Amino acid sequence: HLQTGESVAVKIVPAGVCSTSAEVSDCSSEKSSALTGHKIPNNFRELEILSLICSKQEGVLGLREAFFEANCFYLVMTEMAEDLCDSLLARSRPFGEDSVRRLCRVLLKGLRYLHSRGIVHRDVKLDNIFLERAGDLGSARLGDFGLSTLLHWSKEKRVTGSLHYMAPELINSLARDHRQLPSQFSGTPNATAADLWSVGVVLYALLSQHFPFGGKSDEEIKRNILENKLNLKRNCFCEVSSKALDLVRKLLESDPAKRISAQEALQHPWLKRKPSSFTLLRRPVHVGERNLPSTVKAALRRALAYPLRSSGRAHKKAKCSKDLGSFPLQNMYEAIVSV
Repeated sequence: HLQTGESVAVKIVPAGVCSTSAEVSDCSSEKSSALTGHKIPNNFRELEILSLICSKQEGVLGLREAFFEANCFYLVMTEMAEDLCDSLLARSRPFGEDSVRRLCRVLLKGLRYLHSRGIVHRDVKLDNIFLERAGDLGSARLGDFGLSTLLHWSKEKRVTGSLHYMAPELINSLARDHRQLPSQFSGTPNATAADLWSVGVVLYALLSQHFPFGGKSDEEIKRNILENKLNLKRNCFCEVSSKALDLVRKLLESDPAKRISAQEALQHPWLKRKPSSFTLLRRPVHVGERNLPSTVKAALRRALAYPLRSSGRAHKKAKCSKDLGSFPLQNMYEAIVSV
């Protein structure tokens, strides 16, 4: 950027053939005022939607400025380091809960803002979530508004999005033979609720490195989404807290009328929790005494001896040898914070 010296991303869109009805109007913000009155391509609704988004809004990759020159639209945005899909694929294991929690908060704040302005993204997925700093999930922003719509565009009937992230009510509206749908499914399309379903898919994928509903064909994927046989007992979830899985379950609720909203999700206990200094695992780990500070050794002995004393089997079994043995890290954490 010549004025600020920053690196920015620029999207160039040829004006092409435009109808008289496709026109940028009511662009009150400074970033897009230069476009007011210009006719835009019929299929390029992204420009109108971006003109409604504050570029400084947390969790959203908005438009910093835009201009029209040489029969092209130039959209200037903040340069991002990578998309979340690439970041996840580069890892050998899922992201930790604290990192995912930070991303989830940011993403939901962005969606809450969009929905409050009558904007529905309609294509929330790993590929459309960008990181300003590589590997830092807290720097995430939701971008690519090419499939987005406004709630007041009442004539909008298209069902869009990526299949793995598509809510069951959208697949339901695509189905020709409704007799094949599960009898318990009674949901009706709800534009903003469909965005929240997609957030649930993203959250599931980040915590497990799997999609919640897979399949060998598009038809099988659709059927699995409609039947909603959600598997939260995979081995990859053994290190994931029950509160995190509860939020996944609420986001992946089949009935859009019962599905949690962005505002409600932000009030969920898992997102209210402050980042921990330790990663707590449910599975036992093996800890040797020789590498632990004396204060930690003493705290661990007290913590591990307590349940033995309370059951009457106590003191001689409470003595620690050179090897402390195997026990859950939850016990270790509680022992350390008691020092």
